[in-house]
Amino acid sequence: MTEQPLSKRGAAIKVVADAMTHFSRLISFGGSMPLVLHADDDPESLDFVKMLLKPMPVRLIGAADGASALRLALGRRPALVLLDVMMPGLDGIRVCHELRQSRRGSRFLIYMISALDTMRDMEKALAWGANGYLTKPIDAGRLARLVARLLLPPEEAPAAALCGSREG
Repeated sequence: MTEQPLSKRGAAIKVVADAMTHFSRLISFGGSMPLVLHADDDPESLDFVKMLLKPMPVRLIGAADGASALRLALGRRPALVLLDVMMPGLDGIRVCHELRQSRRGSRFLIYMISALDTMRDMEKALAWGANGYLTKPIDAGRLARLVARLLLPPEEAPAAALCGSREG
């Protein structure tokens, strides 16, 4: 009997399960759950990422605007910052730049999330200090693999997070 390939949802669930197993071991040895900051002015996007990351052993904090994201990032020092590019007031690119200029924020992993999907938009985000760029609509499996891969040491990251499919 041949194994059927996992659907995108099935692959995301497997990545989350693998990451939970790893994080459970990490925590049992005195580690703590990594903190993820997600900033987006769209409540549906905040809810989607919250739902996606809820089963993973990470702590998630949300911000509805750039100023709050900057304040939370500098105060709480998350392991990963997910920033929407287009937010009113202080946009995600500016938040990224401000974080990169600060001593505390210079080491954060920062990924931009945006409906803007041109190469020029992506290059601008990277030039201003982002580590990567995800386009909307957010692919659940891709984001789950990214979080697992970024927050785990490479030698211990679940194989699914490192070798995830390149679908969609």
